Amino acid sequence: MTLDSGYMVANQLVGNGSGINFSLTKLDQSGQIDWSKGYGVPTAFNFEQITAIANTPDSGYVAVGTSLSGDFPPFIDGLVVKIDSLGNIDWHRTINVDSTFMTSSGFRDVVVNDDGNITASGTIIRDGGTTYTPFTMQFTPE
Repeated sequence: MTLDSGYMVANQLVGNGSGINFSLTKLDQSGQIDWSKGYGVPTAFNFEQITAIANTPDSGYVAVGTSLSGDFPPFIDGLVVKIDSLGNIDWHRTINVDSTFMTSSGFRDVVVNDDGNITASGTIIRDGGTTYTPFTMQFTPE
């Protein structure tokens, strides 16, 4: 739920070739669309997935998830996107937690602390999906 009792919805857009890999839609408390925007960067894989969204003290939002990047084989990295109250990107980061061959990482949840810092947690998957290691990272708003 958003600070104004509305909702944020994330949608994954796969294989459309436009470089828009996911969208965020802000709904008001009655379910009407306030705004909807597509995000992403053109890569060979065109895949970004949002797994969690949190409100920020400036009435914006932070979304976390995963992003495929690089050449073959691709890296699956953690993704953090900070947007303002109108859906414009303030900043974004892709985080390669472990660049070992055939290892993937991604954020699964996000909270904004009382001090405004962003804490994202996720999982590193190794050994062909047989080893899972949790991790947490903190980001200071810019």
